Amino acid sequence: MTKSTQRSLWALHDGNEKSPINCICVHDLLREGAESMLIGRNDGRIEVYVSNAEQIGESNDPLKVFSREVGESIRSVDCGAVNNADNNEVVIASYSGKILSYTTEQVLKRASDDKQGRSTHSVNTENRMRSLMSEIDAIQLKMEKDKAAYRKTQGGQPSIPPPPDFAVNSTFTLDADLAAYILTVEIQSPIDLLVLRSPIPLDLVESNLQSGSIVVSVVPPAMIAVQAAAQAQAQGNGTGTKTTVGGGGGGGGATNNKFVATYRCQNKERRITITMRTTEGEAGDMQVVVVAASAPKAAKVISFSLRPLSLHAKVHELTPEELARPKSVIRFTGNMLLGTAHEWVQSILPDVPPHLAENDTECTFYFRNSFTGSTACVEYRRNEIIFQSDSPSAVAIAKEMISRLATARRIQLEEDLTAKEESVECFLSLIRGKLEHLLSLARKVDIIEAIQEITQQSGDDGSWLSPEYAAILKSQDLIKQEFKDRARALEYLTGIVTDLFVDWHRLRGVEVRHRIPQLQQVILSNDFNALVQQFLKSGK
Repeated sequence: MTKSTQRSLWALHDGNEKSPINCICVHDLLREGAESMLIGRNDGRIEVYVSNAEQIGESNDPLKVFSREVGESIRSVDCGAVNNADNNEVVIASYSGKILSYTTEQVLKRASDDKQGRSTHSVNTENRMRSLMSEIDAIQLKMEKDKAAYRKTQGGQPSIPPPPDFAVNSTFTLDADLAAYILTVEIQSPIDLLVLRSPIPLDLVESNLQSGSIVVSVVPPAMIAVQAAAQAQAQGNGTGTKTTVGGGGGGGGATNNKFVATYRCQNKERRITITMRTTEGEAGDMQVVVVAASAPKAAKVISFSLRPLSLHAKVHELTPEELARPKSVIRFTGNMLLGTAHEWVQSILPDVPPHLAENDTECTFYFRNSFTGSTACVEYRRNEIIFQSDSPSAVAIAKEMISRLATARRIQLEEDLTAKEESVECFLSLIRGKLEHLLSLARKVDIIEAIQEITQQSGDDGSWLSPEYAAILKSQDLIKQEFKDRARALEYLTGIVTDLFVDWHRLRGVEVRHRIPQLQQVILSNDFNALVQQFLKSGK
């Protein structure tokens, strides 16, 4: 098959869920001569699709006719006659080892051979429960015999069971549409507690992927800082260390963490999904401590690397408009192998292949920032790395990180920097819509209380208000709710603009941290032209 002979027949769109497919089965489920497609997803959904055509893919897109969520990832799915020769069943195996089935039989109809008039479902359930209880009794009897035999080998002394070992199934992927990372942790037994520790600031994003029965507690940054200072003082005085909410195993103490959160499960959840947004410019290993609800307690620590340009998603190509944007460029030359350059790029950007192809002599990768929409291109070969982006912050981060990695290897590099002023205005234009909307929302929230007070004093319905103020008063509940949901987004976006201001002037060798308060006032004024001019000042 060649590319010219390939033909796309249909595509399944998963909406906002976007869970990977673990298994697929095609079968004549309803025994009507038409194939059905059974899909088992990583988030625990089993889905059945049918088509109007005799075979899936001949005409219309498949139609989803059945969907259920089992609470843990589905590992296998099949179809056939299991409990009844006359009806097919969909049989699935979950991550914890559960075997579940969904039947096409009309189970609510009256059972033909039941004199009490019960439904088929009631009769089948009663028979299966009787069989299961018999199996459980036999297993308990065997377990008591094994316990007695084990006690004899121990001389009748009570033994302390070792902590149970357990496997952890975890994923940590960037969702480009959400501009956030989705962390999924799953074990085969119920989860008691999950602790998330990160050396860089994280912003938790509300998502419908998270179970409502999980209690989330985020440790305030001020408390982390206080505990870090106390631990450092204790170490300096030689009085030892004490485990705190910011400390723990894995070689990281409280001083290394800038974000700590705990997740407590209340309904025996075996799977936790967390959506978070990282802060670019900082890097480190995020640690996740998973505590199983077992006796005795057992825990495991898993780590995930956070890259300095973590929100940059790799893309196959850029659009003509993206390619035409003004870009700042940093070029490194020196005595370095292609493998060394590849290793450095891999430590800065996500989704870079772990290994080079055998015959590669140079590489080119394109990236798009999933939050701001800015782009980046990195080219490298033996003795040369070229990084260009329409975001001066991305260029500054790449410059700092590659210089630091080269110093650690004792490799001397020459830098050739081209910082274009046009790239500043281009980048600010990319986030202008988001920033103006959030600032307008904040302004409306600020004046709602004043409008309410004025209308109460006048004693009327406020019909004399201007159309703008009348609309704000009418939609005040929606405005307050939207601002509540996006208050962190405004703070996050303001931080991006502030970092851009510092990075742009740092590329030009100018220190402007003393001008940050003035910049923040310009941001809050919601004047785009004034904001651009603030960036282009000399900085003296």
